[in-house]
Amino acid sequence: PRIEMSDIPVPLTLETAVNISLHNDPQLRAARRWVSAAYWKKLQQSLPPNPTLSYLLDPTEWMVKLSAALSSLIDLGGKRQRRVDATQSREDQAAVSVLRRQIQVARDVRTAFAEVLALRRIEALMRERNAFAKSVVETARRQQTAGDISALDLMTMEASFRDAQIEYKDLVVRRKQGEAKLNRLLGRPIAEPITLADKFEMKDLIG
Repeated sequence: PRIEMSDIPVPLTLETAVNISLHNDPQLRAARRWVSAAYWKKLQQSLPPNPTLSYLLDPTEWMVKLSAALSSLIDLGGKRQRRVDATQSREDQAAVSVLRRQIQVARDVRTAFAEVLALRRIEALMRERNAFAKSVVETARRQQTAGDISALDLMTMEASFRDAQIEYKDLVVRRKQGEAKLNRLLGRPIAEPITLADKFEMKDLIG
């Protein structure tokens, strides 16, 4: 069954994120259904057909001869086994598809999780840097007004500050894109706020 949003813990750990995604991924859920369908098809093919009962009326002897058609219970020529083998092959292919998708989903979740955490940390550092740079520019404006620095020096500082602001905005966009990707992998609305546990082992990332 799907894991609904109300059942997702806060903060979300990497291990839990992977587990939720493996439950909620649409392609993986479809692949599991194919495995189940192939299994029951194989089971059906392995069973002999229901025996039939036939009768023969002999008018010359006025008697009914009953005979059970048991030949259907015998796998003549191995036809039934070939059908079972064919359905087994389809079941194996479906199982391989499930395994491949599981590996892909787990890898995508680990990558997205690590990327979001890294971008959030960088964003926090850049926010602090920009706040300091803003105070420096404001001080430089007062100094330029007092004649302590040249207008060219002030323009250079302001240009650097604007570049830093643009870089910060680009980083925020990347962080939001990473969160949207992680939410999609979890089966959540892409704009839903997400709280992540920021401590994990490196072995968890490489799985």
